[in-house]
Amino acid sequence: MEKKIKKSSKTSVKKEKKTKKGPINAPDESCFWVCNGAVLKNLKDLATALEGMSEEDYAFHANPEKNDFSAWVREILKDSALATSLIKAKSKKDAVKAVKAKLKRL
Repeated sequence: MEKKIKKSSKTSVKKEKKTKKGPINAPDESCFWVCNGAVLKNLKDLATALEGMSEEDYAFHANPEKNDFSAWVREILKDSALATSLIKAKSKKDAVKAVKAKLKRL
């Protein structure tokens, strides 16, 4: 008489490690062109550009009438939460802080 070996119904499932994705690059045709000539492809580029940008250049892109940074982040990089933070940013410093905080979470 053969004995049947009953396999346990519980199987061990390895949890997938969450890997950091890093910043998403915009397609070449959708890069952000800063009025000072800089071309941005991702959030890392945006953080670097904002840090070195003059207040005048920042105000050209982010003012009471528009926020080009927010629009680009929302429409091209598909990050509505960061786009909202950029709209709420009262200064260039606040915008840098928002972008860097997002980069830390990636």
